[in-house]
Amino acid sequence: GVHACQQVIHFDTVAHRTAYAWVAGCNRYLPSHIKVTWAKTVSDAFHARFKAIFRRYCYALYRSPLPLAHFPQGITRWPRNLNVTAMQAAVAYLLGTQDFSAFRDSQC
Repeated sequence: GVHACQQVIHFDTVAHRTAYAWVAGCNRYLPSHIKVTWAKTVSDAFHARFKAIFRRYCYALYRSPLPLAHFPQGITRWPRNLNVTAMQAAVAYLLGTQDFSAFRDSQC
């Protein structure tokens, strides 16, 4: 149930192509719900996971007892009322810099 927008990835290759060719070629073989929007050659020192400047997480809830016919992926439907006061109090614990190392692979 995790969705990403503007996800940066990297891979090693000996193939030489233009940025446009990488984008078009990748999109040719990806499923319709995944798209590459740009490509760039980077140095061997670049690693998408370890060189990230920041990460931003957004969570969307659609509050309705009835689902939509064409419900967008990445949004959770919640059929009951929300306790906004409790949610606002709880979000204070999520702000700032957090250590989420417990959620990563043990080999990481």
